Amino acid sequence: MRLSELTGKELINLVDGSKRGQIRKIDFMVDLKKAMVISMILPGKGFFFRMEQEISWAAVKKISDDLVLLEYEPSKEEKKGNYLGLSKKGN
Repeated sequence: MRLSELTGKELINLVDGSKRGQIRKIDFMVDLKKAMVISMILPGKGFFFRMEQEISWAAVKKISDDLVLLEYEPSKEEKKGNYLGLSKKGN
């Protein structure tokens, strides 16, 4: 699988069962010496204050044809609904 193929997949957190929306754009932190993906970086929403969110690649538990399942504890901002880098269906 190419990393670019994650675009358009639904992102779901297994810890709290939250459906986070579809991945629109994604960047990766890569350790070139080990040839390993370390984390994925989701860009922030908003016009003025865009904060990126970095999620460890170890948190990715399963990638299917239409889903990416993660296992991580959401931050306080995420719990308030300020999740970064994802679109909601219908927007």
